[in-house]
Amino acid sequence: MESKDQSLKNEEEQSKASSSENVKENFETKETSAEQTEEGTEETTENEDSKDSPKEKELPKIDFSEMSKDDIVVQLNQIVNTFHVKDIKELFESGFMAYMNLYTKDYNEAKDKFIATGEKEEDFSYRDPSKEQMDLIEKTYKTNKHQYYKDSENRKEQNLKAKYEVIEQIKELINKDESINDTFTLFKELQKRWHEIGMVPQTNLKDLWDNYHHHVENFYDYIKINRELRDLDLKKNMQLKISLCEKAEKLSETENIPEASRELQKYHENWREIGPVPKDEKEILWTRFKKATEIINKKNHEFYTLLKEEQQAHLKAKEELCDKAEKISSEKYDSHKKWNACTEQILEIQKMWKESGPAPKKDRNKVFKRFRAACDLFFEKKKEFYFEIKNEQEKNLKIKEQLCEKAEQLKDSTDWKSTTDKLISLQKDWKKSGPVARKVSDKIWGRFRAACDAFFDAKDAHFADADKQYEGNLQLKLDIIKELENFEASEKEDETIERLSNLQNKWVEIGFVPLASKNEINEKFQNLLNNEFDKLELDTLSLNVQRFKAKIDSYFHGEKSERKILHEREKLVSKIKTAEQETATLENNMGFLSGSKGSGLLKDLQDKVDKSKESVKLLKAKLKVIDNLL
Repeated sequence: MESKDQSLKNEEEQSKASSSENVKENFETKETSAEQTEEGTEETTENEDSKDSPKEKELPKIDFSEMSKDDIVVQLNQIVNTFHVKDIKELFESGFMAYMNLYTKDYNEAKDKFIATGEKEEDFSYRDPSKEQMDLIEKTYKTNKHQYYKDSENRKEQNLKAKYEVIEQIKELINKDESINDTFTLFKELQKRWHEIGMVPQTNLKDLWDNYHHHVENFYDYIKINRELRDLDLKKNMQLKISLCEKAEKLSETENIPEASRELQKYHENWREIGPVPKDEKEILWTRFKKATEIINKKNHEFYTLLKEEQQAHLKAKEELCDKAEKISSEKYDSHKKWNACTEQILEIQKMWKESGPAPKKDRNKVFKRFRAACDLFFEKKKEFYFEIKNEQEKNLKIKEQLCEKAEQLKDSTDWKSTTDKLISLQKDWKKSGPVARKVSDKIWGRFRAACDAFFDAKDAHFADADKQYEGNLQLKLDIIKELENFEASEKEDETIERLSNLQNKWVEIGFVPLASKNEINEKFQNLLNNEFDKLELDTLSLNVQRFKAKIDSYFHGEKSERKILHEREKLVSKIKTAEQETATLENNMGFLSGSKGSGLLKDLQDKVDKSKESVKLLKAKLKVIDNLL
């Protein structure tokens, strides 16, 4: 039993009769008698498939290139279940290839998109319902194809047996006692049955035809059929062969060369089966038919030569695309922008690959594996890059979340200066923290910005109201300055001091003024106030205390006033402690001196002690001023 592949090869070989060499071998034989046939040594066309199958519809011409996957599935399902498997090979494979191109494109796009999000490739899964339908259709097609070849081999064996039975019956005709007409009629029926039987195994083909022609020629010689009946048969065969010549000549006008070649093969099979023609027409007809054959064969040869050249050009183009893909995949890229740009280049190269046309069959797999390897290397390196990016982005996200928490803790603060500095510092840290995944970038930034905006909006609202109040305070303090400029001391010193103190207290109670005017009016107020105190005949202690009080009062108009006052108090306490220690040391030294011997030195020490005590007294008076304010 022949294998399926060998069987298919045999069927193709039995149907090939288009080459002039085979035709010459099959048909250019010398007739040995008037009854000799012109049939060749090849087998007849297999017609029983179309006769046995109920699927007689004409095979449609379908362009799958513009169809969706679902439409292709519908079309192929209808084709497989409507037409005979032997007739749909090219149409099915064309549709199946178009479908697989679309499926592969969708699969790769889904996979690349999945990986681009930072997911692992081994976690990728893809399901397309149309693929499951296509698998069932493909399985049905292969099952039908397998059964067809199996049935075909069985039929060939049966056909071989049947044809040998026909030969045996032809051999027996010469022994019949019937009339010539009846015998010839029976002979024609046997010939008809012979041609209707169908294909046989290739290995038996030549022997079968030699046997058949031998006994046909014997029959013609033996029965000596009358010339008139034979002439009619020869003329009928001649008309049939003339018709075949005309059809073969018309094929030269067909643009579809492969289709014309296939049709020519059928004409040769018909020619071989028709039978002999008048001797004087035999060579003429054969020459005419052979000439038409040579034209088609030449076109067929040119067609496949051109096809081979085109495929070589396609191969060269594909190799150039391999070079480009390999160059891109061999480089290292350190930014998202560069990876995106190179990805677009690879996708464009893949598109050009699909459009570049088929390469020679012997090179097809090799060049595709090379191209696929370059693309796979590129996307594998891209995957590794984004895996590292994802880890870095997760670290950055944790940093940004911590910054958000800190900003949210500060958003309700009214310590405007300190909180402003802290938030500005957090914003600088935010810029340094690096990018995060795009899907969370807007959300985490919105959270951080909301906290910052809440504080700064509250600050703006606060200072918008404060500015109006500061302008009013400025006018009130200008009024006090004007009052000091026109100040007239009272006759009594105590009243004057009280009035000045009241103005000083009033000045403190007024509050802040615009920053641009603060230093100027404070300095003017202090100068006017000091001038009025200088006019008074106050002792040094009182005068210094009053001036110190004015100084401390001025602190209430600046930033961090409480901190400045506390710092001033700490300095006073430290100075008091130092002065008291110095006084104690001086007094202790005085105890070592006698009244007569060290009277000059003792007097100097006493002056220093007195001066130190006065300093302690003044420092304590200043400390009291601060304590009364706190």
